Amino acid sequence: MHRETPVWISSNTTVVEMKQAAITLQRTALCLVIISTFSVVAFAKNSKAITGAPTSQSATSGKNGISVNASDNAKVIVQKIYQTIYMTDPALSKALAMEQAKREQAEQEAGKLTRERDTLASELELAKTYLRIAQDASKQDAGETVKKARQALLVGDVKEAERLLQVDEEQFAAVATRNLRKAAQLARERASLAEGQDTAKALSALRKAAEYEPGNRENWWRLGDILITSGNLADAVKAYERFQALVMDEVRRDPGNSEWQRDLSVSYERIGDVQVAQGDLAGALKSYTDGLNIARQLAGRDPLNAQWATDVVVSLYNLASLAPKGLSSEKAVASLREALDILEKLDKQAKLTHQQQSWLPMVTQRLNELEKSTGKE
Repeated sequence: MHRETPVWISSNTTVVEMKQAAITLQRTALCLVIISTFSVVAFAKNSKAITGAPTSQSATSGKNGISVNASDNAKVIVQKIYQTIYMTDPALSKALAMEQAKREQAEQEAGKLTRERDTLASELELAKTYLRIAQDASKQDAGETVKKARQALLVGDVKEAERLLQVDEEQFAAVATRNLRKAAQLARERASLAEGQDTAKALSALRKAAEYEPGNRENWWRLGDILITSGNLADAVKAYERFQALVMDEVRRDPGNSEWQRDLSVSYERIGDVQVAQGDLAGALKSYTDGLNIARQLAGRDPLNAQWATDVVVSLYNLASLAPKGLSSEKAVASLREALDILEKLDKQAKLTHQQQSWLPMVTQRLNELEKSTGKE
């Protein structure tokens, strides 16, 4: 599923700027390595060596598409898609690498830090869109629309590709109800292409996806994220509540499923973000606390899982961000100390991504500021 993501405070320190630049270069290099060195056949033969022992925390495919779970297997799924695109359409795979690098550069310049799983989910959605276009365009009976969409992506004209997908989407939606799932998929693909280019078009596409397939939680999650970006807080919280209701249905059916529990935690976080923007700090305190409690439970189930641990860090930071009006400075300091302790332990174990390493100075800076304000340096 994806995210988008909680916004952490930005820092103007030279260390953070250097790390942000390094992230972009490393991710771009990774994309180029992936699309140029592996084959699907080699991947299949060596998948056990790459992924290790089977785990419940892997990327899975279901009626709502591929869900990115919190483990190294999620990275393997993204890599496999890049490999498949390369084998199907090398030129389009290079266009994808360039578009992904451009988006990551923009995200870094905006000072946003995201959970790794949410970053993977966003990358996966874009890759899935390119893959579907590559595969459909390679067929002998490929339609003119998908061929033109491919050509548009090859020259970096994402807006034109998004427009062409809308043509197909409307045709599927008009034929029969059984095609509404396909229409919803096309609408989400349009949104993936429009995001970062045209927020209004991305919003329109996700509204259509939710209209076509209201039972798909991904539609509501992504709709809520784009509504926040567009400043429509009232509708954003409604979208997140729809997402939360669908996740709760899954949790009731399978209470032990870590992925549903994690999604429930994220739903509380997203609602809390909107409540903060609306000035409802009491509501945000409850939402962030509920999300933190679930994150703690998940981390307790698997203490070695770095993703669950960093989810706790995000929840603690969100909670501390309410100080001093929505949370006492003393409690905020305690939350940040706990978050910093987790990050330092993970850093010593070399379990932080390059992106997450930049959280250390940010949490430290905010902690120092609060300690000064309370006279507890």
